[in-house]
Amino acid sequence: MDATTIWRRRLALVTTKVVCEYFDELFAVDEVIIRMVLLGMQQNRVTMGFEYWRNTAGTEQLVARGEQQIACMRHSEGHFVPTPVPAMLQAALQAYV
Repeated sequence: MDATTIWRRRLALVTTKVVCEYFDELFAVDEVIIRMVLLGMQQNRVTMGFEYWRNTAGTEQLVARGEQQIACMRHSEGHFVPTPVPAMLQAALQAYV
């Protein structure tokens, strides 16, 4: 069984907190650049920061800033149980430090 199959069957990434500040409107035709940074990782939780930029003819304007926290959980006997952040996910997130 490959890692993706294991994650889909056993690992759940559950959003525990989301915050977003909006500075300007976006429209369906806008080109949006999303930048993510890793703000922290503790036990079974990961906190990421996001910035949303409108790109108009090479000029970028910050339109929103937010934060999302997720908890790594695994399925066990019909309910979720906290589980440490998997090493593969920790390694992938290092690119966003």
